[in-house]
Amino acid sequence: MSSTARLDDGSAATETTVVPNGELVGSSAPASALTNGEHSPNTGRPLLGCCGRPACPDPAKIRTSDADSLAVLERVRRFGANNVSLDEREALRKTTFSNWEHSEYQLFLYLRQMYIDLRFPEQFNFDLETLENFLYDVFRHYNRVPFHNFHHCFMVAQMSYALTWINSLSEIYSPLELFCLLTAAICHDLDHPGLSNHYQRKAKTVLALRYSDASPLENHHLATTFRILSNPSCNIFRGLSPSDYLKAREAVVRLILATDMSRHHEIIEEFSALSGQVDFGNAGHRELLLRLLIKTSDVSNEARPFPTADRWIDCLLAEFFNEARLERSMGIEPLPTMDPEVVRKPQSQCHFISTIALPLATILAGVFPRIRDCYIGPIQKQLDFYSSVVRAETRDSKTAAEKLNNGDEEATTQETTL
Repeated sequence: MSSTARLDDGSAATETTVVPNGELVGSSAPASALTNGEHSPNTGRPLLGCCGRPACPDPAKIRTSDADSLAVLERVRRFGANNVSLDEREALRKTTFSNWEHSEYQLFLYLRQMYIDLRFPEQFNFDLETLENFLYDVFRHYNRVPFHNFHHCFMVAQMSYALTWINSLSEIYSPLELFCLLTAAICHDLDHPGLSNHYQRKAKTVLALRYSDASPLENHHLATTFRILSNPSCNIFRGLSPSDYLKAREAVVRLILATDMSRHHEIIEEFSALSGQVDFGNAGHRELLLRLLIKTSDVSNEARPFPTADRWIDCLLAEFFNEARLERSMGIEPLPTMDPEVVRKPQSQCHFISTIALPLATILAGVFPRIRDCYIGPIQKQLDFYSSVVRAETRDSKTAAEKLNNGDEEATTQETTL
């Protein structure tokens, strides 16, 4: 019970199929079938690179095992469809939600509940088994890396979902547009190797070569998304009409590409060109705002309660520093924002919040004012906190320098007296 899918290089591969009882059935891909490398003979999953330098040095080490993935799926199916409480469903609609108190199977359940509460299965004609198969394949394609993992996927999706409810987006957007927003948020970092586009380009990896250095990771996330959807047992788009499918595919492509930070200023300038004249009847305006929404969700850690956000910042810095050390070992100069010899957490946070997170949220609040208190307020508090830390460190450094100088002067005076 396997299905043949087209890989992003056009070759054929045999996809693993999830059957109703949760077992996996599949076969290895042809030896010539290449995606981001070759296919594992045991799982049919793409490995991160074999033609040229891989997207990370040891792909097998970061893989989420099929055993772990199946354990999550089996637990989800054991508990059935109605085991998310009303309190949990309400919490999911708030910007204060934290992933850290929940297991992976619970996060899986919550993602499923988001689709259910937005009525996507009934509106787009797919059953819960297909949704679970889709989420299972998504889960197993997120790697065990410090930051860009399944927990990050969940948090971005949850913030997109919360903003949908807070801003009553269903009164502005069609169900199909919101379906694409949530699906893109869930899939936006699929198969992330824990190494940035900077590494992919400088190391001349197979992804950088395949996509000619143009958003190599984001293009790979997209290829992985549509590879999953090409499997009939996972295809939550299968009930769409041909015209709606084309709209959905285009929307997901544009949304996931928007998460490439190298496109940040381009998107901000596109919005600025509207001069505040947003027309919700204009499909282009609505689509641009969806890109701003997914971008805002992608950098939303600073809008969370401080304990939640602080752990995420440490995860991100761990991933950055791992990359910088690897790059140095290869003779590649790390980006200053990732270099442990340069980066200091308080200064880094002040820069990121003041130049990216807060301006982006402020733009969005100009259109959706309900987020001012629940989203902008916490970000501003974090900026104030880290700014006070930087000021304190500066004062301490100045005091230490003065003491050192005074000590040198006293020593010089004593030497002169002697």
